[in-house]
Amino acid sequence: MRIKTLLLTAMTSFACVGLACASAAQAAAPKGPTPSNNPGTWIGADDYPKDALAASAEGAVAFDVAVGADGVPTGCTVTAGSGSPALDEATCRLVSTRARFNPATDAGGKAEAGHYRNKIRWVLPEQTQPVLIVPRAGPWMWSRDCRPQADGDPAAALRVIANATCN
Repeated sequence: MRIKTLLLTAMTSFACVGLACASAAQAAAPKGPTPSNNPGTWIGADDYPKDALAASAEGAVAFDVAVGADGVPTGCTVTAGSGSPALDEATCRLVSTRARFNPATDAGGKAEAGHYRNKIRWVLPEQTQPVLIVPRAGPWMWSRDCRPQADGDPAAALRVIANATCN
């Protein structure tokens, strides 16, 4: 009976030592930087580059951000472009200024520089119905497609706006 108890105790101790070793090895594994603020706030519809809007450019931009041991981006590289230089440049510029990170850690848990890789998809913002402003005086009127037209009279402009649907 005594031998069974010793054997069971030895097996339990060995298993716990094995689990402790596995946990220590897992905890000691180095890890890369992770965002400390919400990546969804890094780039918004208001950030769409005017050149890209004018060209109706859309696309995905893959990027690599170098992150310092303090969690602050130190550089950004486009690793796969969207086909629009304006979108590619805006991606790195905005991520570099708005992103913050928990720094990478080495096997000992000490903060170190690292790299964060991700992709953003630029999609043209939805067209919202514009606010139509009629000048108090002046030769303007709005056409049915909501573009200002010269040489109209304000009364006609008001009638057009009342019936306009802007697409």
